[in-house]
Amino acid sequence: MLHASRYIMALTFTFLLASPILAQDCQASYLASKGVTIEITEYDANDAQKSKKVYSVTDVQSSGQDVTSKVRSVTEQGGIVTEDKVFSYRCNQAGVEWGLGTEDPKTKKEIFVAYPANMSAGMELKPDINYELSQKTPDGKDAKLIAKINKRKVAGTEKVQVKAGTWECTKITYDFLLKIKVGILTLPINAKVIEWYNPQVGIVRSETWVKGKKENHTEISMVQK
Repeated sequence: MLHASRYIMALTFTFLLASPILAQDCQASYLASKGVTIEITEYDANDAQKSKKVYSVTDVQSSGQDVTSKVRSVTEQGGIVTEDKVFSYRCNQAGVEWGLGTEDPKTKKEIFVAYPANMSAGMELKPDINYELSQKTPDGKDAKLIAKINKRKVAGTEKVQVKAGTWECTKITYDFLLKIKVGILTLPINAKVIEWYNPQVGIVRSETWVKGKKENHTEISMVQK
């Protein structure tokens, strides 16, 4: 059996979260400090805990205000590590780019999702993002994930309180299209995703909705500096 929410979570977790500003303060980002860890907890539709993901900053390179970091991402579910990878984080005055930890098959370069520094309500965020991943199903079968993120749009700003603290966030919505292929079986999923993003810590909270029902949500549960 395929657990669609697990794959949606694995992908939406990757995007790391402010009221609109004119320039990005990269040195204020938690991802600009080696050794910082950010824990994110996933909950199912009934608000029961499903998994935890921990981001650990393993390397930081700075040039003036610009910052480039390497971040290890480890996901654990039921006491078992289901994903362990490294992605890149880049920050300059124009904004932030979060790597997906996977390469574009054409360019062989890491795919990034951009969060401009001067976001405001109504702004459309480009470009659209297309990528593929290979993962294991819960019963150990090989699965191919084909994903597309489009119609990213800024909905406004909100103050968001979670277990780890309270942050001023930019609310972003987008369409998430996913095909999961296992053998000859293909499972298509159309989801709506809402993110509450703050440039200091990443995605403070996210919600994934499928057919008008909330499939899961994530929250930052701990920050250790």
